[in-house]
Amino acid sequence: MKCVVTGGAGFIGSAIAKRLEKDNHDVVIVDDFSAGYDTNLKGFTGEIIRASVIEAEKVAPAIKDANLIFHLGAMNALPDCSNDMVGTMEVNVKGTASLLDMARRTAAKDCRFVFTSSSAVYEGSDKLPNSESDVPNPHLAYAISKLQGELLCRSFHKSFGLPYTIIRPFNVYGEGQDFRREQPPVMCALAIPLLQGKQATIYGDGTQARDFIHVEDMAELFVVAATHPKGAGEAFNGGVGKSVNINDIYKMICKELGIDKEPVYAPAQGLFDKYPALKEGNFVFRDEAVTHESLKTTLADTAKTKELLGWEPKISMEEGVKRSVEYVKKNL
Repeated sequence: MKCVVTGGAGFIGSAIAKRLEKDNHDVVIVDDFSAGYDTNLKGFTGEIIRASVIEAEKVAPAIKDANLIFHLGAMNALPDCSNDMVGTMEVNVKGTASLLDMARRTAAKDCRFVFTSSSAVYEGSDKLPNSESDVPNPHLAYAISKLQGELLCRSFHKSFGLPYTIIRPFNVYGEGQDFRREQPPVMCALAIPLLQGKQATIYGDGTQARDFIHVEDMAELFVVAATHPKGAGEAFNGGVGKSVNINDIYKMICKELGIDKEPVYAPAQGLFDKYPALKEGNFVFRDEAVTHESLKTTLADTAKTKELLGWEPKISMEEGVKRSVEYVKKNL
């Protein structure tokens, strides 16, 4: 099959592209490398189109006759999205609409569009665990853009019959994660200062917990859901169904590094301090929004993936942390 992966040089996208090549599919990556890296594509042998998802003329050849389209190309960092809402909607919403329109016009007749949403769509809910049937009520720009992408998929299906599958990843970690960005993902943010001989900073008291899933498991879920007959027209949570708090993650990282050092605990609202532009203007980003993002607990209801797809994650937290720490240590 011809498989297209937008954002294929990124963390999750590159893992999906390599996983597809293992099944001998013809894989085409579309990525503008704004958040993707050539190093993530070591061993990848397929075609690479260097373009943004909003550059329709450059992307069109990839979409033509595609059997599977995995759409991951997007603005993802929450502070960046909140600071540039217009740009976020341009890429995440207009870009998705453009791809869907190209797919319905020129993709193969058996094409399925696999949209990468996010567990962030659940951010307005106090209910745990979050199940796919929960009614999303997000407020941050990133989450809103992802929910709009989901609605576009449903619209193109209802209007044109274009098959789709939606994946809502929770906290994905592992080798290839972008630790270079201004606000690194939590596991990298804890490991990097320790490797530099400094104290790591934990925002809040560290009791907030996340549902962490290793990128290898995440890529497998994408492929299984995309190719399973029961995956069409459905949304699936990408999690393990268990939350681990930040203090415990920190201890696991310290154990892997052989370091005994206490972290620094900082006010939760300081998480976005590296983005001063959010505090500029007549209306500034509210501390309550940052605190909510810092202290939230995430937990996926995984019953649907088990029952419909027969899928469960395989990589333990201990193994995943070890592999992640080794990756950061090697590439820092």
